[in-house]
Amino acid sequence: MHGVLYGIGARDRPELLALDKTDVAPAERVAALCAAHPTAVPVSAVTGEGVEDLRAAIGRALAR
Repeated sequence: MHGVLYGIGARDRPELLALDKTDVAPAERVAALCAAHPTAVPVSAVTGEGVEDLRAAIGRALAR
């Protein structure tokens, strides 16, 4: 993904990491990924968990 962004000249654009499929991922794996990427937003498209958090994070990123 970063290669594509760099290739189109978007290397300095803000990024937001969404960790999807948290409904099927082991909880300890999700926790480890969140610890490694503190600004990441865990979500589940199936259950809807975290979707409002993702919307809020997108809103904050766009407001900058």
